[in-house]
Amino acid sequence: MVSKSQIKLITSLSQKKYRQQHGLFVVEGIKGIQEFLDSHYTLHSLYALKGYFEAQNAIEIAEAALKKISFLKTPQNALAVFMIPKVSSEKEAGFQ
Repeated sequence: MVSKSQIKLITSLSQKKYRQQHGLFVVEGIKGIQEFLDSHYTLHSLYALKGYFEAQNAIEIAEAALKKISFLKTPQNALAVFMIPKVSSEKEAGFQ
């Protein structure tokens, strides 16, 4: 079950200022999510329709709730929130 605060957080991530403020971004679709997981991005939360994403930490979500939080006209079967990786500045990395 997805709480109202989770829905509010995810929908706010459609705006750049909230993505930067929370350090999070949204990925939709099973293939896209799998690519980010394979690339070792840190997963914050994962929402999927029943039977579409077999992961221990996946939160089962109803289709109506998925439509609310999706940024697409036709929602995919899964949506994930990942943490934005910290990028060191050139000076910190040894470049000048």
